Amino acid sequence: MWIATDSGGIAVYDEESDSFSHWTKKDGLISNSIFSMVEDNNKNIWAVSANGISIWDYTTKSWRQYLDNTRLRFGEFNRSALLAKDGSLLIGATDALYKINPNIEIAGKKFFPIVLTNITLKERAYEGNLSYWEMEEIYLKWNDKDITLNFSALEYEDPLNIQYAYKMEGYDKDWVYSGTRSYANYTNLKSGKYIFKMKAALGAGTWVESKQELYVKVEKPPGVVDGLFSPMFFLHLLCSIF
Repeated sequence: MWIATDSGGIAVYDEESDSFSHWTKKDGLISNSIFSMVEDNNKNIWAVSANGISIWDYTTKSWRQYLDNTRLRFGEFNRSALLAKDGSLLIGATDALYKINPNIEIAGKKFFPIVLTNITLKERAYEGNLSYWEMEEIYLKWNDKDITLNFSALEYEDPLNIQYAYKMEGYDKDWVYSGTRSYANYTNLKSGKYIFKMKAALGAGTWVESKQELYVKVEKPPGVVDGLFSPMFFLHLLCSIF
């Protein structure tokens, strides 16, 4: 059961576990005050608010913004929303009735580059021989525990409506859908090899995966061989003590 609230976003009741899940603006909603919700034939949930429309993507199990109120021609949305017989969505506004074909809006794919724009290590810029958007790999010292990667979709028609997701293969189990937040922060990368990936979507459009992938290699701590401290390291440690 899905519940729209006036100030607390959206709540979903799970009967099997007898518990609630909650989503708010920090999870990708365009507003915490939801007027109405409607489910399309593809099991996506469209949440209508005074600020615009958000979509629960059934495939990715995440929220993203579809339309903000500044782009409306006929006043803000009201509490009227329903699914028509032909599969389209009918959403009421102050002086109009909007008809949306969810199949076209969700399936529409627009290609644009998604690139790294900055890399910082403990608040200092990572220095390399290439620009960030040209980098293919970086090497980190064993004590570089705090790394932040900034990225951006080079889409200039509607940049405020871009939604982002990222994944550090070898660390993240799945994609992290970050809404409009275009950076990733990791504070405890262990020694090893990783691949950082990015993707973005414009409104309700299909996710576009970046062609740029960043290979990240974190060196082992001093004296460590295959996860164990070497005998020479212990000998050096004993000599330093005595």
